[in-house]
Amino acid sequence: MDDFVAPDFLTEDQDTISKRIQESFPPDIDTSDGSFAGDTIRPIASEESRFKQFTLVQAIKQILPQFSDGEWLDYHAENVGLVRKAAVPAVGSVTVTGAEGIFIPAGTIFSTASANDTQSLDFATTSDATIPEAGTVDIEVTCTSAGANGNVQAGTIILKGSDTASGITAVTNQAACAGGTDEESDDSLRARIAYYNKNQIRSFVGSPSDYKRWALSVAGTGTATIISSQDDSGLVTIILTDSNGAPATTDLCNAVYNYIMQPDNPDLRLAPINAYLVVSPPEMVHITVSAIIKLTDAATIETVSLGFQDSLKNYFTSIRSDDAQETAEVKYTQVSALLSSVAGCDDF
Repeated sequence: MDDFVAPDFLTEDQDTISKRIQESFPPDIDTSDGSFAGDTIRPIASEESRFKQFTLVQAIKQILPQFSDGEWLDYHAENVGLVRKAAVPAVGSVTVTGAEGIFIPAGTIFSTASANDTQSLDFATTSDATIPEAGTVDIEVTCTSAGANGNVQAGTIILKGSDTASGITAVTNQAACAGGTDEESDDSLRARIAYYNKNQIRSFVGSPSDYKRWALSVAGTGTATIISSQDDSGLVTIILTDSNGAPATTDLCNAVYNYIMQPDNPDLRLAPINAYLVVSPPEMVHITVSAIIKLTDAATIETVSLGFQDSLKNYFTSIRSDDAQETAEVKYTQVSALLSSVAGCDDF
């Protein structure tokens, strides 16, 4: 977000205001510090200065979408037909082990274990299931709380609720849960408002900017790269990531497709009548970084590793390209600089 520069008429400080008020008094009135008039002037000047330098500045910032935040930014979005994207719960599946014939109704809760400062997370089954003769059954689950914290690793959903049917001996998730995203940030919503306003003079009948705007309106989306049809087939391809920077899940790709194409309600279709659409995640490129680390006295290799991974994630996110013809470049020198700046890394 750009830095807001207050206009000159709002920069007057308390001392300047006090002096101006003192000069307005008759010359025979003592306005020096400690006098009755002087003691009256200072609080008035203080309040006027605060009103100018803080209250009015904040009010002006909320008027302008590029400096607005919170609910006031939501109002700016509403004015151009946009809505802040809600948080999305993570989804996955659990493998339940138990006696044959045990019925597990939809909505049954299984949980992760709490550890240190991490709270336990509940996951609800999305359909009825019965344990077969083999003794195990796989059931799809959804995190009961929306957000990226529901993207738990494999083998972490291991607890059953107190009201779970007796006879269930074990539960676990064989794969990580995915697709959970946090509520859209102010920076993301502000960027979408700016993008919408910038494209007001352009076509809104199926141009690449249209498809990008439509895709990014769906909760959970992060970036959308539009590949226009290369022939007369009318095929448009959207390469999609989620707001965590990860490849979009199948559910998210389907949500974007359904929003744009409206297969169940053609009257609400956004894409032109002759257009065909494919929405898919990007192809993953795996990068391995290894190093021999010299730690500072108080550091551990685990904390340095986690800090380095966070830095790499932010770096990889920053170099993503929205242009399908461009390739993001990972620079060796930049990765080295990130490692050297991690707390606890003395040398490598």
